[in-house]
Amino acid sequence: MITLKKCPACASVNIEKFIETEDFFLSKETFSLSKCRNCQLVFLNPRPDSDELIKYYQSDQYISHHSEGLNPFVALYRYLRERNISYKYNLITKLVKYGSLLDIGCGTGEFLNYFSLKNWQVKGVEPDLDARKHAKAEFGLDVYDENMLNGFNDETFDVVTMWHVLEHVLDVNQRVKTVNKLLKKDGIFVVAVPNYLSWDAAHYNRFWAAYDVPRHLYHFSPNALINLVEKFNFKFLELKPLKLDSYYISLISENYKKGRLPYLNGFINGLKSNIYAKKKQNYSSVIYFFRKN
Repeated sequence: MITLKKCPACASVNIEKFIETEDFFLSKETFSLSKCRNCQLVFLNPRPDSDELIKYYQSDQYISHHSEGLNPFVALYRYLRERNISYKYNLITKLVKYGSLLDIGCGTGEFLNYFSLKNWQVKGVEPDLDARKHAKAEFGLDVYDENMLNGFNDETFDVVTMWHVLEHVLDVNQRVKTVNKLLKKDGIFVVAVPNYLSWDAAHYNRFWAAYDVPRHLYHFSPNALINLVEKFNFKFLELKPLKLDSYYISLISENYKKGRLPYLNGFINGLKSNIYAKKKQNYSSVIYFFRKN
C-alpha cells in the first residue's frame, strides 16, 4: 500500500481523513479516503500500487467491461448506457458539429460506434483486453491499449472524451496534460465523473456505490475537477447532469446496505437526488465541458 503525504492533484500537504468505506463489490476489504483542504479533491489513501490494483478489476461482474448476461444490474446498466449515448451525442454536437473523436476508456465501444455511424472519425483507448477485442470484433473500431496515448500525433483530435474514467487514472495531472497535447487548438475535452457533493452521496455515506474503492482513486467536487483541468490551458465552458446515473448508483447503494425494497428505494432516492441537485447543480454524476485555449 502506498500512503500519500500530499494531494495528488495540487500537491498540497493540507490533507485530512475523509471517510472509511468498504469494497462492497468484490474484496470486502476496508479502505480510507482523504480530502485535500486546498482543492477539495477526495482520494484513496493509502492505495494499492499499480500492479496490485489490477486484481480489483478481475471479475466477470465488472460491468463497464463485461456487459453481457441477464443480471438485473447489467440489464439496467445497458439500458442507461443506451439512453445516455444519444444524450451525450447531442451535447457534444452543439459544440462540434463533426470531426475526429478519441474516447479514452472506451470499454466495449458502444459510444464510439454511435459516433462512427454518424460519420465521425473515431478512435478509442481501452486498457482491458477483452473489451478491446469486443469493440473491434463487434463494431470494427480502431481501439488501442493505453500505451497508444503516447503514440498519437499532437493536435490530432477535435474532441477527447473520458466517461467515468478519470477517477481510475493513477496520475490525473499527467492524463489531463496528455489530453491537451492530443487536442487541436480550440478542441473540446469532455469528462464525466461522480460528484461526492451530491444528495445521494450524503444519504448513503460509506455505502455510496460511486466511492467504488479501490477502483476509484479520486472523487471530485465541481470545483476540484474544474481547478484540476484549468491548470493545463483549458477553459471551463459548462457542466451538464447525467440524471439517469443517480438511479443506477442509488440502486446499487441500496443493495450494498442491504436495504428493503432496493428497486423502489433506489428509484425514490435517485429522484430525490436529482430534485435536490437543481439548485446547486450537485448531481450524482456530472459532465464537464472544456475548450483548449
